[in-house]
Amino acid sequence: MEVRQLHYFVEVARKGSFSRAALSLGMAQPALSRQVQQLEAELAIPLFYRNGRGVSLTSAGELLLSHATTILNSLSTAASEVAALRGQPTGTAVIGVPPTVGRVLTLPLARGLKQRYPLVSVRIVEGFSGHILEWLANGRIDVGLFYDDPMMHRFVLEPLVQEALCLIGPAEAGGKIEGASVPAAKLGELPLILPSRPHGLRLYLDETAERLKLDLQVELEVDALFSMLQAVREGLGFTVLPRAAIFDDSVRSALCVWEIAEPALIRVLSMSTYVQRPTAIASRQVAGIVRDEVRSLMAEGYWKPLSERMDAEQTG
Repeated sequence: MEVRQLHYFVEVARKGSFSRAALSLGMAQPALSRQVQQLEAELAIPLFYRNGRGVSLTSAGELLLSHATTILNSLSTAASEVAALRGQPTGTAVIGVPPTVGRVLTLPLARGLKQRYPLVSVRIVEGFSGHILEWLANGRIDVGLFYDDPMMHRFVLEPLVQEALCLIGPAEAGGKIEGASVPAAKLGELPLILPSRPHGLRLYLDETAERLKLDLQVELEVDALFSMLQAVREGLGFTVLPRAAIFDDSVRSALCVWEIAEPALIRVLSMSTYVQRPTAIASRQVAGIVRDEVRSLMAEGYWKPLSERMDAEQTG
């Protein structure tokens, strides 16, 4: 039994005549009659009563018509749905994000990608900016987000957001440091918990300290965000991170946060793509979703544009 035979059979049943069905199908009547006769021979039962005025269905024909209609409708639906996927990206999209960014971006980004590109397998990996730059250079990831770094000159960058760094300390330090902000010079007076070199944040803080003639008291080096925050919570020292790193209520409630001013310490979060390896899903499509999700998080207050921060400092 062939699909085309079912199609011919249904058309004859609907038209009630081989001649009218042949005209509708754009084929010769003898050819149409042969196809239906072959179907009847295969089923070993007549499907039509034939008379001078046309044809009518036998009981077997009525039963087959019901099934044939369902089958043809299902095939048509399947063909339409498959055709709708034509041009949809497939494959794997690998995105690298820093841990502080991953805390707020990973889940919205995963949802956005699955909604827009359901056939794409998404993998999001976290790493420090230096690692992400290396992964991007050797093609292990398709899209990378990272903070400003001397190695960036090798890549075509798209700055996404300017992110202010904050001083973060244990809850009990709230009564010892007054106000909502501290001058950058304060960093030279506190025991600090920072990542080791060549972490991009450490390089930035060391360069800032040299520029401001500060002597940073690095009491502990920790290269894992969770462990760094845990050490701060237990009173082992202070750290410097973007506010997004502690947007989780359960983490923020056990910490104190101060804006850093005079000067504000600003880092730029940028994006770049690996363009040398052809991928099933274009890197620019993934980058578009990343861009949209970052803008959404800015609108929700996870990141503030620099102009808003400057206005707030001037009015405060």
